[in-house]
Amino acid sequence: QPPATQHPAHPFGLAMTVSLLTLLDPEAPLHLHSPLNSAAAAAYFRFHCGAALTDASAAPIVATRAADLHSGLWAALAQGSDEAPQLGATLLIEVAGLDEQQPLSGAALLQLRGPGIQHVQSLAVQGLAPDFWRWRQGQQRALPRGIDLVLCCGPRLAAIPRSTHLTLEA
Repeated sequence: QPPATQHPAHPFGLAMTVSLLTLLDPEAPLHLHSPLNSAAAAAYFRFHCGAALTDASAAPIVATRAADLHSGLWAALAQGSDEAPQLGATLLIEVAGLDEQQPLSGAALLQLRGPGIQHVQSLAVQGLAPDFWRWRQGQQRALPRGIDLVLCCGPRLAAIPRSTHLTLEA
């Protein structure tokens, strides 16, 4: 059982809250995608991190729930450039399920390869549409540009950097 942590407000899970508290500072504005965007959440992250809210296209850090994610949001994210790939956004998504050990009903089964992964890592992710995964796979051709993903589910998280090559298991 992880230690108790004050959450900004429902629907933020522990992993999402702790990740945002770790990533945010006064120079890193945040976009909270509806319905995460509330006065209480803005005040919480402003107080704890000094982070301001901004629109998705200007935010280095974007937080959303899988159910609310759509192509308009991911298309608006900063991709960085070949000269400055670090300017690509970090997208945090609260998903319905996340597990590396067992399959989950209706989950996308990912095979992850790349820097920091010795062989192949499997990951089951519930709640994200196949269109999102096709878009993320297409991003692999743009390296070093792209976005970093942090998938959150309650107290669990999985970080998938832009350098990770992913395939969908059939």
